[in-house]
Amino acid sequence: MLGPLVTYRHMYMAACGIPQRSRPIHHSRQGILLRRTTKGALRAGFGLGAALTLLTSMMPTPAFAAPGTLTVSVIRDVDADGRYTAARELGVAGIQVRVTDADDNSFIVTTNPDGTVDVPTAGTDGEFRLELVTSSLPDYLQPAFGGRDLSSAVTYVNVAEQSHTVRFGVWNTADYCQVNADLTTSCQQDMLKPDTSRGLVTFKNNWRGNSNAGAPQPTALNTKGDTGATYGLAYDKKQRRIFQGAYAKRATTYGQGPNEQGAIYVTPRGGGATTTFAALNAGSTPHNTSTARYDGDFIKAVGKEGLGDIDLSEKGDELYVVNMYDRKLYTFDATQSAPPPNAPQSSIAIPNPGCNGPADWRPMGLGVRDGVVYVGGVCSAQSTQNAGDLRAVVWTYDPGSQTFSTAPVLDEQLDKARGDLTPGISAKWTPWTLDDPNQYPASVNGTPARPQPMLSDIAVEANGDLALGFRDRQGDLGGYQMINPNPAHPTLDTTASAGDITKVCRTAAGTFVWEGTGGCPTNQGDGADEFYHGDNWSGHGERAQGALALSLHDGKIASTYMDPAHAINSGGVNWHDRTSGAADQQGYGIQYLTALDSGNFAKANGLGDLEYLCDEPPIQIGNRVWYDPQPGTQNPDEWAGFPGVTVTLLDENGNTLATTTTNAKGEYYFSSLNVPALTEHGTYKLRFDKSTADLTNVPIGRPNPQISRLRWTNPYEDDPGGNSTIDSKVEFNRNSDTTAETQVFQVGDWGSVKHNLDAGMYYAR
Repeated sequence: MLGPLVTYRHMYMAACGIPQRSRPIHHSRQGILLRRTTKGALRAGFGLGAALTLLTSMMPTPAFAAPGTLTVSVIRDVDADGRYTAARELGVAGIQVRVTDADDNSFIVTTNPDGTVDVPTAGTDGEFRLELVTSSLPDYLQPAFGGRDLSSAVTYVNVAEQSHTVRFGVWNTADYCQVNADLTTSCQQDMLKPDTSRGLVTFKNNWRGNSNAGAPQPTALNTKGDTGATYGLAYDKKQRRIFQGAYAKRATTYGQGPNEQGAIYVTPRGGGATTTFAALNAGSTPHNTSTARYDGDFIKAVGKEGLGDIDLSEKGDELYVVNMYDRKLYTFDATQSAPPPNAPQSSIAIPNPGCNGPADWRPMGLGVRDGVVYVGGVCSAQSTQNAGDLRAVVWTYDPGSQTFSTAPVLDEQLDKARGDLTPGISAKWTPWTLDDPNQYPASVNGTPARPQPMLSDIAVEANGDLALGFRDRQGDLGGYQMINPNPAHPTLDTTASAGDITKVCRTAAGTFVWEGTGGCPTNQGDGADEFYHGDNWSGHGERAQGALALSLHDGKIASTYMDPAHAINSGGVNWHDRTSGAADQQGYGIQYLTALDSGNFAKANGLGDLEYLCDEPPIQIGNRVWYDPQPGTQNPDEWAGFPGVTVTLLDENGNTLATTTTNAKGEYYFSSLNVPALTEHGTYKLRFDKSTADLTNVPIGRPNPQISRLRWTNPYEDDPGGNSTIDSKVEFNRNSDTTAETQVFQVGDWGSVKHNLDAGMYYAR
């Protein structure tokens, strides 16, 4: 049918006086020809009736075939690989896509709760332009990388012969982290250890085993003398520096200088001097470095002075800090340099959720995702000594309005069964011990059997679920063979910490439910129902120590751990599967008690927070080389791309940086992941070479088309002003018969995409 149809069309175009190049036919279906020809007649001034009379006299009655189905899917990308990974890249509801058919009819579809929507195709010829409506995206989302499975924000599809699913990706660039990124934590050293003992350390995500027995050694970035004991950590990827917050822990020391209980330190990622970034009033209890009761009076400060968790905003411009002394959330301008010490931008009281005992509200943990700050704490039951008063509470905080949610998003009693602390001793949570050393309880068989919850960290999952890290306060009150603070109990006690990781699920309504309730999954094991399981070893049923690190690109969540590499009296990191909750059989040991001397932390808490050191999100540019029979802009029926076209990325001076070829859809992409010279706000240009184009399946409408007959679309002549999302960006290179180049262009911030660098070619007859 193709030959006669082309003949009829040429006859009609000649009769109408329409230039042959204005709309060359590239369809074989008679219904499509009719639609195109009648539009051409109207443009030429012929009436519709005359056009139909002419056509029906030349052709049999057209037989329309129903087009296939068209489904649009919008997923949340996390890894910038252009692929769709269903296990961790979920659909996004409420996103709009503009659909334009070949007759220039345009309408909007909106994704359903699963992130998909079916596009009506009846009455069309099945050719569409689809445009992601970026104004419908929340502030924290933007178009993601295109490529193997994901389309760019403007794409073209033909469902005339078969059905298609077009998948758009959107992402929060703060979700990005490279494969096998380094982790960092802080070593909390005993007060008698030398100041040269390692403090902040880094290590690889895939390291396993004991660093004191053959596994790789972590890299130390600073020392105990630089900062003293710290807990909260935050990584500034823009300036490549790590923040640390001072922490109140028995038998340790603070750093030097005023307000050392509230000091925030900053250390260059690549090495260099540690400096003080800021200092808050976070208490006044001093450490007693004499051996009398081994700093026993300091127990009253643990969990009530110093700083809790610290975290950066997703843009890296704000630093959030929990002051455990005044129970406020402080915000600093994180872009400032240190020194000198910086003043906070704001300090907002973290609401008391109504603990039974007003002084028992103890906030500590933070999490940040999608512009929301999660702030967690516990009702400690310290004043009532009633275990029924123990509660875990999470608030949300809006940095823009500087307000907390009107009610907690989670408020749960901590009366659940847990595994064993040690063989025969339950790890069920108990009220915080009293501040007076003379009221400190005796141990049970040399082990303080008093697990005390501190909600120390919050990680936010891809679907909005929370992972709550609980630190055992008892692990900050004791250590290995450390003397009991109470003079009435002259024993050397050995503390085994019993922290936890708890899953909290986000419901479709946006509320949160505890694991094992409301459809939130759990697992049976370790003496308790808990999602994150498999942490039982050597009689210890609860080995997590309260700090969490989550990379959405990775299938596991990292946690500080007791005896992670199955080496007794050690501390380090272990990983749980994010889908099943199962723990790795072996983790990575960082601190190891080689000499069983009094005053070491061993199975007690010996590490601070845990953070991935993620790179800046990458940049991508691209999009396609298309068959442009109406030169200048990409019309909905111009879905055909040219495979095999060579595309070269050049710097602004014309030096070659990288080369690729267009894929089956005519698309091409360059990413800073494989082109290091592609950087934030850099300036570049592109060169396209048609000599390698594959014309096999391009619907030009004539047998054996010749590359030499292809001409580059010049937007500055054929489409003055242009449309930045659908026009051609190339100019014919007068020094070459085969190439065309763009003008110099600039890319945006890290994480941005520039997908409007298109090049059109038409076929000269």
